[in-house]
Order: sequence, then structure tokens, then C-alpha cells
Amino acid sequence: MKNSIFLLTILLTISNIIHSQEIVSPYQIIPELYPTKNIRVAFHVIHKFSTDDKTNIPDNKKAADWWGCRVDSINYYLSNLAIPNYGHYKSYASDSRIQIKNMGVYHHINPEYWNGVSISEFYEEFVRKNRDLSSFLKDSVLHSFYYGDEKWGGMSGGIPSRQGMRFKGRNKEYRIWASWDPLGHARNDHNYIHELLHSLGTYHNFKNSPQGTECSGCDAKLGNFCFDMSTKPFAANNYMAKGQNIKPGGHSITLCQQQRVLFYIWGNGKRTAGSMQDVSMLCSQTREKYDAYLKDTVTLNYDFKAFGDIILQENSTFIVRSKMDLPVGSKIIIKQGASLIFDETLNKKVNTKKAKSTKWHFWKKKIYRKKGGSIVKYKLLEI
Repeated sequence: MKNSIFLLTILLTISNIIHSQEIVSPYQIIPELYPTKNIRVAFHVIHKFSTDDKTNIPDNKKAADWWGCRVDSINYYLSNLAIPNYGHYKSYASDSRIQIKNMGVYHHINPEYWNGVSISEFYEEFVRKNRDLSSFLKDSVLHSFYYGDEKWGGMSGGIPSRQGMRFKGRNKEYRIWASWDPLGHARNDHNYIHELLHSLGTYHNFKNSPQGTECSGCDAKLGNFCFDMSTKPFAANNYMAKGQNIKPGGHSITLCQQQRVLFYIWGNGKRTAGSMQDVSMLCSQTREKYDAYLKDTVTLNYDFKAFGDIILQENSTFIVRSKMDLPVGSKIIIKQGASLIFDETLNKKVNTKKAKSTKWHFWKKKIYRKKGGSIVKYKLLEI
């Protein structure tokens, strides 16, 4: 390997020296530091007369195959985000770092609710009052309610919220899949992701919305993620921009949108803990150990516990201004041209040492014996 690396074990366990800093804003989040989380979901299909009356997705084997394909399709889009077709800030999100996990499909016959009620009423009737569901399935799963005629639409229970989502006209969606219409199928997958991202903490990011909450926070401050929807035709391929030209191939999310989702699903919304806004209750980590790769200049300014090694890619810079804990045996790996910087105001006595496996590569030709990146301690940063 021509590009050698420098391995460091960083011991940051001196809490009396390194002051605690709680995260206060979603826009402090460094997405690359976090592994993917599963969002537990369930689907409730409300029929008008019977489970095979063609008023909704039927309860049969073909429909069961459809649910499997649909979940796979949604997860593919979530892990393979499109390149933004609009100006974006720094690195765009290529992976949302969320997946959905289907916890069950439930069929109900109820003519009144088939016509449509509020999400809270759906939730009360088919979740809270459902004696067949455990407390875990009631409180730790994001429920979706499918109802109504051919008129197509969707809605989230809140931002953020684990109360659920509702979708109308989904028998048409099922027929689209059965007829192998890729455009129609993609359109419905995108609508599910749109409402899912609402439930996990993101707003619309377009102007001229009657909601009055669009273009908020980081997106608005950057000024290049706030889309003017009064201009037609409009084709911003962002999941939270209404009026987009939906086509197969997926859409994008902004860095700020990803930060909002990660902030809430990792339980950083302290004021919402235990409430219906606490969407961290919906999540499970996909793997215990996760190695993070950093490729830009990022600043850690909140207490963080890593999930494995942290690898600083070539020419990247990692600035640590807060307490950071590494799992036992994990390392920070600094590749050539990269820099690890500690702010002296918080890390005056951080202990660093070479890992045992990083002796000079004496067996390699001299031209390949390159040093790794640099570590700068006790440097006061003006940020």
C-alpha cells in the first residue's frame, strides 16, 4: 500500500479536564460519524367491506410479495441517494443512514375509517385499542394507515412524530406495481420517503407554502436549498420539495436535512424524550461496530462516543473541541495529508500514542516509506 497511515489511540476519559458539551442543534451533527439505523415500521390497510373487495391492497400472497418489493425499493432509494441537480453545500448526502424494517402488515374492515379520519384517530383505533399488539409494537413502531379511494395523497403525524402517517389511494399504487409501471411505482416510493422524513424531523424546503415552516434552519441560512415553487416547470430532485418531476432513479436530501434526521433518531431532542416526538424510540442500530471515514474538514463540538475506528482520509481535517470516547481497541487513523487538531481550551492533557501495529514499514522500499498525517495539539482555534 503506497499511502501509509499513522495510527493513534486517543484516550479521552479525563472528564474533569475535558468539559462536557451537550449537542444543542441538529446542524452540529457530523453525519459520517454515525452508522445506519433501522426505523421499525408497520402498515395498516383499511378496507371498506372485505379484505378482497378491491377497495384497498388485498390480503393475499401477491400482495405480500408487493410489500416485500416495496420495502426493498424504499430502502434502496434511502441508501442510494441521487446527486442533487441544484447547488449544494459542501458534500451532499449519498446515503441517508436510515432503513425501514417491516414489523407487520395488518388488515382492518371499517367503512367509516376507510373514508378517512385524522392520523391521531387512526392511531387510537388501530394501534392503541388493538389488543393483539404488544406495548413495544404500539410505542416503538412507526405505523402507516392506508385508506380511501383513488385520490392520491399522504400526510405525516408531525415533525418529528412517531404517531404515524396516512396514505390515500394506495390500491391504485398496488395496481401500478402489478402492471409493472416503474414510473408510478417510483412516484409512490418517493411519497412514502417524503412523509417518513417529515416524521423524522424534516420540513418542506420550498417557498410559497401555506404551512409557513418551509425553508427553515440551515437550509435557509445557506440560501441554496430554498426552492421557489411558483416557477413552473420545476424539477429539483429533493425529497422535501413538492412539485418535483418524479422519475425512477431516486431523489436527494440536503446535508441539513440529513443532520435533522440524525439529530432526532439518535435521541438528541432532549425536550421530546419519551413523548410522541421522541422518534429515537422507533430505531435500532444495524451493527454495533462502525468505522467512520471523514473526507472533509469537520469540527466536533459536542460530546460524542464513537462506534469504532475513525479514519481521516487524505487531506481531511478533524477538529476536536469536545469530549470524545472511543471503544476499547479502536483507533483514529490519520492518512497522508490529513490532520487531527485538538483545541487547547478543551484538550490540554489528551494522551496520544502510536498503536503497536504501526512500526515503520522497514520491509518496504524506501520510496514507499511515507509518513502519515499530522496531529496538532494545544492549538487555540478561532472558530
